[in-house]
Amino acid sequence: MRKLLIVIGVAGLFMVGLAAAPAQSQSLEGTLVVTKVVEGPVPEGTEFVITVDCPVTDRSAEVDPEGLGVSEELTFGEEGGSEEVSVPFFADECTVTETEDGGAASTTYAGEDVPGGCDVTANEDNAVVDFIEPVECEVTVTNTFEEEPPPPPEPEPAAQVVTAPTFTG
Repeated sequence: MRKLLIVIGVAGLFMVGLAAAPAQSQSLEGTLVVTKVVEGPVPEGTEFVITVDCPVTDRSAEVDPEGLGVSEELTFGEEGGSEEVSVPFFADECTVTETEDGGAASTTYAGEDVPGGCDVTANEDNAVVDFIEPVECEVTVTNTFEEEPPPPPEPEPAAQVVTAPTFTG
């Protein structure tokens, strides 16, 4: 009987501990926020296309990894903006590449690491996000447009030159 009371008492304390503990919901998906920034005079109606590719990299899984990753094309207008992509836990790396730059003079990629969450490596061609934990990470793609130089000034007409012959003959 004494053992039964101890077991019931321990079980009761365990249940009280569970009820008192705050509920923690750990998402199994990370979020990749892709932000498009546009600098300079952008031609009206310009569209930008950014591809986010998050393949399954764990080939030891028992399921066929084909089709489990994420591959999305994000389209932004001339004003830029931000869009979110859900990254499943089994896709631990995403590559962000701009495939349509709208005729920009330059394109740059940037992002900040989230300690213990994700690492962002940006270069001149793309940005690669390594997800360590399912957190929110951000990549910024910036396009710079140059102002068109003003047209050259119209040349002034040449002055008329009047001369008289120096020999007579």
